[in-house]
Formats: sequence, structure tokens, C-alpha cells
Amino acid sequence: MIETDNCNGNDFKKNWLPQIIVGAVSFSLFMIIHLINVSSRHIAVAFQVPDYNIGIYFSKLYGIRSISVFFGSVLEYIINYYGFAERKSVSFFSFCVIFFVRFAFLMCLYVSDQLSIHGYTILVLDAFFFGIFQMSYFSLVSKHISTAIVFLDLSSLIVTIIQALLDLTMFDEPLMMLKLHAWLSILFTLGSAGGWYYYLFHYKCESKQTESCDSNDKETESPFKCLNFKKYEYRKDMYKHRGKKRFKHHLSNVLYLFVLLIITFFFMNILYPGVLPYGLLDRDKCHLINLLIPVSLLVGSLSIYFMNEYWCVFKRHFATSVHLFLLLLVPLIFIAIYSIGALHIEEFHARSIKGSRTIVLLLTLSLLFCCNILQSLSYVGMANYVKKSGNTPESLAVLTFHNLMANIFRYVSSKMAVGYTTCRVENEYALKVFHPTYRMNPIECTCFWVGESCRRAYKDILNDFKLDIDKYV
Repeated sequence: MIETDNCNGNDFKKNWLPQIIVGAVSFSLFMIIHLINVSSRHIAVAFQVPDYNIGIYFSKLYGIRSISVFFGSVLEYIINYYGFAERKSVSFFSFCVIFFVRFAFLMCLYVSDQLSIHGYTILVLDAFFFGIFQMSYFSLVSKHISTAIVFLDLSSLIVTIIQALLDLTMFDEPLMMLKLHAWLSILFTLGSAGGWYYYLFHYKCESKQTESCDSNDKETESPFKCLNFKKYEYRKDMYKHRGKKRFKHHLSNVLYLFVLLIITFFFMNILYPGVLPYGLLDRDKCHLINLLIPVSLLVGSLSIYFMNEYWCVFKRHFATSVHLFLLLLVPLIFIAIYSIGALHIEEFHARSIKGSRTIVLLLTLSLLFCCNILQSLSYVGMANYVKKSGNTPESLAVLTFHNLMANIFRYVSSKMAVGYTTCRVENEYALKVFHPTYRMNPIECTCFWVGESCRRAYKDILNDFKLDIDKYV
């Protein structure tokens, strides 16, 4: 086989242009998400969220956005599976709708008198169409997935730099800062929409396989050939059965990548932002930590990007490399015990952590750095596997399943975080003798907090569909 391309030697158009477009789309797509992370202090002030409910408000926002992304992804999968519309058309249409939803968010910042409720609702709607677009996006750019992940975190760094500059000039005007961020998001989304349209419908620089002239590759006719034999007729019923088998086979090969997602979202969503930083610091002290979070995320994703792109041993023995990265579980477990212990055990170094910006900063950045490495490993590993499998329908189905399960894991862990934070806030100011855990041993205390967190998480899942956010504002 000889590989040829129709770019006529234009290296920029062949190699760099698609990566630039994919990066720009990824950059603009995640700007709103990074705005929520980086400017959460200003959002809380502008939306008039009470200090003691900030962690709950954002945990609920992350959770409901996750389930909205899931429903959007399922809708896109159904449309693609039954052939109601071409995947490229759905992708571009959903990206255009995201632009209009973000424009509605900007208008909301100007005219709404209930920003905490109206802004929450629009951000949930943005997540739904984000889910539709994300499903098609990762399938269409699977070979550029590492580039997309880097630009995803690069956008968080740019948002952080912009926010830092705005803090120097208008720190006491959070609503004005949100308006400027919204305008920038609209402009970047509009420009990326043009590039995405070109990539989908006009970009033709694709490698093609042509047959070799080598005589060894030519099919020779056998003198014993059966002339009346119909080659594929008897395989029609077997194909479906074999396809199901292949899906299970692919799924078993990448099952460890799903375990990485469970670990990542369990630690990250339960601890951040309800415990780290808002559970241990005042609202204003958390803002500096929020500004430094994107740096930690970018370092983590860049580490995986360079190893995946330029270190052949890492890519060739990916599964073994992932097992080595599981050593990151050690610091994650330490961070979880150290931070949660400071909230519940007075004798357990609580005074040295509560109110200490330096310690909380180190714990938060370490937590997100480790989690982002594991998350990047999961997505890059899945993309590498699909590419290695030849982009077959069964391997692409596993990629789709991976994206759907990621949203489910994220949603469940976010609900656990809401349940835990709600339970902690309700009992925070109770007198010691009236506290539910009074005279309980450590095992009984752990069972109490886990049980109450799960009970409240289940209740919050039911209330999510009622958009009951008004109770916390």
C-alpha cells in the first residue's frame, strides 16, 4: 500500500491547519467552564450567593451541567445511530446554538434581576448543547485529541490571565468583569464557528490509500475456483453477532480507562470546590487559588501530551504506563484524609489548615494536578485505542460509551459532594453534645457521614429536575 495525499506537499495545510482549527474550537468551547472555575468568587458576589452556600451552589451547578451534557450526548448518539442527520451537520448546528445560548447569557447579565437563578438556568442549557456538540466533536477529531486537550487547558490559562488583569483594575465590580468575559466568549465562539465550518465541509486534506503495483499484492485466480459461489451471502446473520462480540472485546481492552475516570471524578468532585478551597477558607481568600488552578491543570495535560506525542515507549506500552501513574493514588488519598479530617477532628491539625491559604493552595493544586493527569490519560488512551483499531464502528461505539460514562461518573460524584457539603453545613454550628456524631467512634462517624451524604445526594438528584437552586440563594 502506498500512502498519498491531496495537499500537494503543503505541510501547513496537511499538519498544522487542522490542529489549529481543532485547538481554536476546543479553546472557545470550554471558556465558559473555565470562567466558572476561575471566577467563582466573582460569580458568587455578582449572583449574591450566601457565603455558606457557595460550595453547594457550584457543586450543584457542576452536577446539573454534567447530567445535561449526558442527555445532550445521548440525543446526538440517537440522531447519529438512526441516521436522522449527518454527524457533521449536527456538530455545526449545535455549535451555532451554543453561540446563541452564550449571547443569551450575556443579555441575562445586563437585564436580569435574579442572576443566580436565570444565569444558572442558561448555563444548564449551554451544557445540554455542549453535550450534543462534544459527542460529535471528539468522534470527528479523534486523531487530534491530544491537541484538543492541551488547548482545553490553555483556554483556562488565558481566562486566568484575563481575570488577573481585570482584578487589578476592577476587583470590586464583579458583574462588569463577567460581562467582559461573556463578550470575549462570544467573539471567540463566533470565530471558531467559521473555522469549524471550514474543517467540516471544505477541508479535504486527507490521506488516501492506493493500491500498490507490486505483483505480490495482486489477487491470482485459482484454477479450482467455484464459479457459482456467492461470497458474502451466508454471512449476513453472522455479522451482527460478530459485531456485538467485537464491542465487548474492545470494551474489555479499555476497561482500565473507565477505572481512571471513576478515580478522577471521585476525588476531584467530592473535594473540589466544596472542601478545597471553600470549606477551609473564606470566600475572598479562595480567589487567588482559583487563579492558579489553570496552571496546575495545564502542566498536567501538557505532561501527557508530550509523552504521548514524542515518547514512543510511552505510546507503545500505554497500559503499563497507566499502571505506573496509579501511584498518584497515594497523594490523592493523603489529600482527602488531610483536608476532610481538618473539618471534623479538632485535634487533627485543624488549626494549621483552616484559614491557611498556603496549605490549602498546595492541597488544591496537588489534587487537581493529579486528577488532571489521570483524566488526560483516560481520554488520550481511548483516542489512541480507537486510532489503532482503525476507527471501526465498534471501536467508535466504545469511544461514545466512554464519553457517556464520563458524564455519569461526574454527575454522581458531584451529587455526593452536594450531599456531603449540605450535611456538613447543617451540622456545622450544632453544640457538641447535640451533634449527631457525639460519642461515636471513628468507624461510626465515617458510616454516618457516608450514609447521610448518599441520602442527601439521592434527594438532590430528584430535586435537580425541579431546578431547586432558589433554596440556596
